[in-house]
Amino acid sequence: MAYRFRPRPTAPGAYRLASTVLSRLVALSDIRLGVGRGDGGIGTLDVNMGASTDPGIGNVEAGVGYMINNVSLVGTFYAPVESDVRLGIHYGADGTEFTGTLGTAWAATPLASDRATQAEIMLAIVQRLRERVDGLTDSTCFISDQRMPVSWPAGHLACTVVAGEGEVDDAMWTGGGYSTICEHLQIQITIWLRCMLDQIPRAEASLAGEEGMLSRFKPQLIRALLLEKYGGRIENWMPAGSDGLGLLRNPLQLLRCGAPLPDSEQKYLGMTLFFRASFDWRV
Repeated sequence: MAYRFRPRPTAPGAYRLASTVLSRLVALSDIRLGVGRGDGGIGTLDVNMGASTDPGIGNVEAGVGYMINNVSLVGTFYAPVESDVRLGIHYGADGTEFTGTLGTAWAATPLASDRATQAEIMLAIVQRLRERVDGLTDSTCFISDQRMPVSWPAGHLACTVVAGEGEVDDAMWTGGGYSTICEHLQIQITIWLRCMLDQIPRAEASLAGEEGMLSRFKPQLIRALLLEKYGGRIENWMPAGSDGLGLLRNPLQLLRCGAPLPDSEQKYLGMTLFFRASFDWRV
């Protein structure tokens, strides 16, 4: 059986499609004006049915193309990368598209949503001192009702954490009463170093020697309660509860430092640092 074929057209752009194929193509009236359909047909749809408001390329994300009144435009707005936005901050579309990952000690311990108690703050400070100051342990660093320990622990070092007087913020109390109790609490931290102060050289060693009060323990204590290294940065330290949430309105504030003074028996040298902690009571 012999077959007869029609010659294929050689002219560029020439098409010879069956009617059944043509019936499946998108109508030219549904294709944007000037856009080819693929079979040589050109779209006739005019999308400019009215003046559109251009949001401005500065308000459109960089690299995103869009059409305004038949004019193609590309956005130039650059959103900050998540590593440059503070940890836990949401932004972008609907305010939830991206979440910042820039870590700081302050951001890593967000403010507690349910407030705090004085005991929680004191315990957090004691734990911090045990972790960051040489020689302070469960038996040598503790909460007390007075700066000088009733009984001295074994070893050459001791530290007491005492709750001093607190003041209530009058403006907040007037505005909300018991539900807005904000207390500015004074916390007294005293470091005690065992020594014999019967000779001047020994006093100097106790104060400025390698294991001295001023040369070693005071700087360690201040760094422990005020500073935190996070992600290569030095930030303020924030006391946190067992749930990881911050307990204070602001980081601890160092108010003043007392002079180094011996105990009555001249066996220990003590120095008190006074800190301020502002927090909202959970009652």
